[in-house]
Amino acid sequence: YCFRCSSQLREVQFEQGKAYRVDNWVICAACAPDALLALPAASSKKLLELMSGVREKKTSVPSQRKTGAALPAIRDSSRANLTVTGSSTSTPSVPKKPRNPWILVGAIGAAIVVLLILVLMNRTSPPAADVGGAPPSPPPPVVARPSAPTESPALAALKKAALYEKENPSDLDGQIREYSDLTLLGDRGEAGAEARRKVDALRARDNETVKQGMDALQKEIDGLRTPEQLREALKIVEAAKTRLASTSWKLAVEKLASETRRRIVDAMKPVVAAPPPPPPPPPPAARSAEGKSYDARWEKSIARATARDYAGAAAELKKDLAALKDEDLRREAAQDVADLEELGRVYQSTLAAAAAARSLDLKAASGRVLSVDADRVELFSDPKQPTAFVEWMDVRAESLVPLLKMQATDPRLPALFAILDGDVDAARGTDGIAPKYWALKATPPRAAPEEAVARELYYMAERDWRSMETRARSVEAYKALRTKHKDTSVVKRNQPRIDRRAESGKEYFFLTPDFRYAGTFAPYKEERLESIADSDPAQANRNWAEWDYDPLPGATYRCWVLVGGCCAETFAFSYQATGLTELNPKTKKKVAADPGGDAAVEARPAVKGLKPTHPKTEPKKPARWEWVELPLPKVGAPGARRVRVLTDQRGFAISTVVVSATRTKPPGEAELAELARLRALDATPGWAIDRAGRSPRILIEDFEQEAKSWAYVGGWEFKGAVGSFSTDLATGHDSKGSGRMLGDFSGGGAYIGVWKDLSPLARRDFKEIRFWVKSPTVTGLGVRLADASDQVHQRHVPIPPSPDWQEVVLKPTAIAGGEHWGGANDGAWHGPIKGLGLNIGKGSFTGGAAKGELWIDDVEGLLDPDSDK
Repeated sequence: YCFRCSSQLREVQFEQGKAYRVDNWVICAACAPDALLALPAASSKKLLELMSGVREKKTSVPSQRKTGAALPAIRDSSRANLTVTGSSTSTPSVPKKPRNPWILVGAIGAAIVVLLILVLMNRTSPPAADVGGAPPSPPPPVVARPSAPTESPALAALKKAALYEKENPSDLDGQIREYSDLTLLGDRGEAGAEARRKVDALRARDNETVKQGMDALQKEIDGLRTPEQLREALKIVEAAKTRLASTSWKLAVEKLASETRRRIVDAMKPVVAAPPPPPPPPPPAARSAEGKSYDARWEKSIARATARDYAGAAAELKKDLAALKDEDLRREAAQDVADLEELGRVYQSTLAAAAAARSLDLKAASGRVLSVDADRVELFSDPKQPTAFVEWMDVRAESLVPLLKMQATDPRLPALFAILDGDVDAARGTDGIAPKYWALKATPPRAAPEEAVARELYYMAERDWRSMETRARSVEAYKALRTKHKDTSVVKRNQPRIDRRAESGKEYFFLTPDFRYAGTFAPYKEERLESIADSDPAQANRNWAEWDYDPLPGATYRCWVLVGGCCAETFAFSYQATGLTELNPKTKKKVAADPGGDAAVEARPAVKGLKPTHPKTEPKKPARWEWVELPLPKVGAPGARRVRVLTDQRGFAISTVVVSATRTKPPGEAELAELARLRALDATPGWAIDRAGRSPRILIEDFEQEAKSWAYVGGWEFKGAVGSFSTDLATGHDSKGSGRMLGDFSGGGAYIGVWKDLSPLARRDFKEIRFWVKSPTVTGLGVRLADASDQVHQRHVPIPPSPDWQEVVLKPTAIAGGEHWGGANDGAWHGPIKGLGLNIGKGSFTGGAAKGELWIDDVEGLLDPDSDK
């Protein structure tokens, strides 16, 4: 933004000479003449040189821009060699009429005149002429003296504040006031950054001084209880107001004085005698024989409830309900059954809610939720450690009761859960619970040693299943569970899953979420991977999609891929596979065509009715889908095998892969539906797929609770903007909750936004920050990243306006190099990251609108895997 008129500037304006960067100042062309007088002398000189150079260039070089000229090559980490070009035809442009050079001469002359005026104004008056005598000598020639360089208002304010600090070292309020000058706080350069650091340090020093003083004052009045003693304490507190000159000290002492006055009033109130204790309740009536029989059955059934088998306990009590004759006993039994059945429902609802949560703190373990079932939850907390499995039976009432209260409509049920879990203290204060529950000595069962061994083996098998590199070890673990630990509860409750995986390996079925990919390949929802750009055929091995399978020893496998295209040119692709070879056309020798190598086997599907090439006037897209078989080499050594598909064509797509040792042809529609059903039972979850360049993800914010750590920034240095930032619990990306940012520039202003301090994170060496946004009107975000040196980097990131959620990926090294201030102030990135800011500018809305809103959700950081090396 221009530092004078606050108008938003684009990079193209700097390239066209419509805006200038001078030191830490950004100026638009309209404000540049006025800025010559406002900037320091050195900066004014640089600005004048920029203005002169740009104008000379424009008058001497006519425009040679070609209509539809080639665009520059697009380069990033995954598409390093893609070049998008337009039409090669050119239309000669009409040379622009050179501007009048006298304009520049006039501007320079005006500047010289201003300097001469300043010199004349600063000259002292000449002495009075001597009357009589020789005629006066002619005055010396006027020589223009260079004016003293002027400093920026911010730097002047900073020096003034530093002088005040030196002269008044004990006046912290005055120092904070001087460094909080609006000129300093609105400055984006080094002066503003230094002032903000000073204010923070002074406030911290003031807070610490006040804290130490209040601690000492509190010790002086501790132990004073009676009204007379408290009056003496009040005198001490009132006298302490002058100990420090700080305003915060006076406020803290006044608060303590108010509390002391209240204590005096309370101490003078008459003591009311406690009411006599109520008479003890009458002893319970003797239990009938039928009641004693029911009590025995209840105690036997409730043992199942202490193991959280509430449905089983309710079913046992329900068997004998009809046989009870005593009416009161029948009502008691019916209530017991209803409570247990409802508690079972609430418990299952609580587990379902935990499955939808992004993170959990279960005392025994905490972290991001990866998977949940009726028996256990899997959590991710440390990228360097394996995931943690926590059995729900090992999670005690103190962690689950708060979750149960969110699901239960009857307040007795969470208390009943705590009692049955052996935590009576967590249930105290709850009315309506029968005395027999309070007297219950519940002891949750502990896992037997054999059960604990079986659990650990099951956890290992689950983790190893997710990678083909360890799939064989996982299968052996499932087989061991089935044979050596078949009597344990973990095997009995997961028998179908263990049996299915122990017999796996004969056939593999992959859909779009299962693929790894790079280059021009990009996912289209979850339907397909599609190449979104043409590329140089010599660099097709940079655009790939791949999958792994673990073959059984001695088995022969066949592979079919479902690919899409629109013409013979688009359908043509090549592939690589572990152990595959290809004949080199030059040397006539076989060379390895392994994934990642230079050689590949060409695949030209025999698809009838295709045009040989694609019409230039039509977009390339996968309009037709065909199964294509890829011959695989014979299985040699044991271990995972990999297949990779390569393309240089836009519009080529892949959606489904079948690798089978039993099939002789690709599956039909009914078989595909059954394969998809089975895949859903055992597919590797998306978060566990080791994609190219994948890094462990750290959840920064999911907005499922009130996001108090996000600070609203109102762009206060440019008055007029109105905005807000809040948590919208009714809207979310894939769960409840998101951050909602509102901006209204009808009354002026330049931007509003939010700021997230990331310094509390244990690890923040992120190579990427990813988040999801949704807005039908916002066209771009102003992104600010603070690095380890406190330097702030800023760039504009365009986003397509859409009512749907879309992901935004920020790479700190790509954000750096643009506008920057504070810290090292060199434009280079100095990791790790310390802060993230997201802004909406006044020109960020569609149709020239002055206001709009934007939602943010699921903010994550991708750790740099090389940061520990």
